[in-house]
Amino acid sequence: MGISLHNINLYLSAARCFILSFFLLFLPLISYSSQLFYTIQTGSFIKVAAAQKQFNSIVQELNEKELDNLRIEKIGKFYSVRLGKFKGYSAAQKFLKSIKTSFSKSIVMEAYIKDERIIKLYTASSSVDKQLVKGKRLSSPVREKIKPQITKKADKKIKAEVSALAHEKKGDKYVAVNRFLLATEEYRQAINQGINHPNLFRKLALILYKTGFVDAAIVEMDKAVNLSPCTDILRIELGVLYFVKDRLKKAKEQFFAALEINPGFTHAYYYLGELFLRTGDYDMAWLSVNMAKRHGYKGQDIIRKLSVLSKEPDVDPWSKSGEDLYIRQILVDEYKKAENIVDRISGGELFEDIAFKESLGPNANVGGFMGHFTLSELHPKLANALLEREVLADPVIVETKQGFHIIQRIVPFDFSFWEKLLADSDKPKK
Repeated sequence: MGISLHNINLYLSAARCFILSFFLLFLPLISYSSQLFYTIQTGSFIKVAAAQKQFNSIVQELNEKELDNLRIEKIGKFYSVRLGKFKGYSAAQKFLKSIKTSFSKSIVMEAYIKDERIIKLYTASSSVDKQLVKGKRLSSPVREKIKPQITKKADKKIKAEVSALAHEKKGDKYVAVNRFLLATEEYRQAINQGINHPNLFRKLALILYKTGFVDAAIVEMDKAVNLSPCTDILRIELGVLYFVKDRLKKAKEQFFAALEINPGFTHAYYYLGELFLRTGDYDMAWLSVNMAKRHGYKGQDIIRKLSVLSKEPDVDPWSKSGEDLYIRQILVDEYKKAENIVDRISGGELFEDIAFKESLGPNANVGGFMGHFTLSELHPKLANALLEREVLADPVIVETKQGFHIIQRIVPFDFSFWEKLLADSDKPKK
């Protein structure tokens, strides 16, 4: 089948189940918008210990000038690690690009910076922990004065984290020169010393796959998925590993999960088509491949194989309409750049790949997928442009004060709808 994890243009994501939180960018201006700032979110975690690990790694990785407003915020049940306080989006985006190599899942977001949510704040002299002050709110001057004692236990923990990060970086260097077995050992050392991040398990899984240990790769990729269940790329990579081992039921579950998270994921439709082809469900294979084509897939190999085995069903799984809007976008700052991107998409480049590389919007990590919106949640210009177009029509350029949006209306993944379409198409016409 020529299936390879590396055929996918890999892109990581932040906690993608929460992408709809970015809808604020497209809402009409409200009276208290002046209280919002742009900030960098590097991660969001269920456990405070995980947030603390990332906080410490940022302190080790960045220089003093880059650590302004580094903090851990308790938002609902999540601990979010955030960095910086910017009045303008372009300044935040410029800073993000400077740290993207080290913290690939970071995104720019517009948010309130509230004292009561901050449980840990970095200052030039120390890292201030609110828990040391018995829950009292700290004003900025007080924060600057507090210098919590670093116990031997805390010092030992920091040294262990630094050592673990060193193992991970050494593993990355081995990968760069194709010394995969040594890379595997370094990654395992990093995990043993306390790094519990999905991307590390993912890197280990990919190396194990590359060296032929597919069962072991499944174990490690499954750990990555459990740590970040709302990351579509992890879901599809685990699905491909199951597919390679002919564990098709498990593979199907992961491909479905990836598409439920991000229904604009072209490669997920393609691999789902390969799976249905292997199981002999040719009608479903056709629908999957046609969805991949409508999202930008240009390959013909699977179509040739299907054409020999069956006739394409005369149904369109993308023919939904109405005012519910599922949207993906690429945001840029120049009209000529937007025009060039539209031409590239027409020429065969995938929308989601360009979004990841070039979009200025924080939804770039999701291949540009923004989520589901009602009309009232969208900027009027965006809403009007999308309502004028059919689902999965070519993307259109819309200008707002944020920049130039290359937007496309897509549809949710709805397998039961596919089943109904095929069942209805089999009924004799009256």
